[in-house]
Amino acid sequence: MDRKVHDTLLKWKSSSGRALVLEGPRQTGKTFIMKEFSESYHYSVYIDLEENKKLKTVFEQTNDASEIYEKLSYNRIRFDTSSGDPLFIIDGIQSCPRAFSALKPLAVDGRCDMLASVSPPGVEPSEGDFPSPMGYVQMVEMGPTDFEEFLWAMGIGKELTAKIRQWIDTGSEIDVSIGSALTRYFRKFMTVGGMPAAVQKYVDTKDYNEVWVVLASICNIIEKDALRYSDKKDRLKILACLESIPSQLAGENKTFVYKDVGKQAGREEGSTGPPWIGFTGQV
Repeated sequence: MDRKVHDTLLKWKSSSGRALVLEGPRQTGKTFIMKEFSESYHYSVYIDLEENKKLKTVFEQTNDASEIYEKLSYNRIRFDTSSGDPLFIIDGIQSCPRAFSALKPLAVDGRCDMLASVSPPGVEPSEGDFPSPMGYVQMVEMGPTDFEEFLWAMGIGKELTAKIRQWIDTGSEIDVSIGSALTRYFRKFMTVGGMPAAVQKYVDTKDYNEVWVVLASICNIIEKDALRYSDKKDRLKILACLESIPSQLAGENKTFVYKDVGKQAGREEGSTGPPWIGFTGQV
């Protein structure tokens, strides 16, 4: 899928000197876009600090770029610089604050273009010998797929969407047939949502039931993250809020009110996953 952030990455590549960090919620396509972008390099290295926890010790032991590369080589991670600067991707950097701090010396070292991702709850750099890398890092927010990106995924060309944007910006009248088509696509977008995996599943299958499976999985991941990153005393409250959001936003006021948490109007007994995911009608 084509994402707008890809253009941002290309501009960064042509004038790099700082590390770039994609910052945003989980399941919004950060890993996918980084790996896709790596294909524009002759050589790239990808590590995931959440999946490969032993690599955290490399960054926890030193903040020196040469030592980091040397220690990574002991873990069978090689960097080929024979044909120019390779790309070094660090995924899940929020799980290792000292790796986030190391982006400064790695960017200054310059033997690799540095690209990383951070997901909530974010990362706070360590103190002392591992200071903040700010000034050497370009932070770029990456969210879910927006409506224009959804149109691209549905096969609507960029030239047409650019014209539509121009018509809207200038307040020009939009042809009735085009307006009707946009309304249909927008209804689909409101049903599928902006999570890239769900959008891709709809593009591939045109089946809302298949989309439901993807969204249910994402909701499950969100719930697990809520348990993983919160204090034990707050976990039930957080899960109750998550469960209450769909029914509250579907109400007349379409707002979230904390005192109404737990009032699951319209939720069937024994159902799994938020009720908005179970929509199977036609749009």
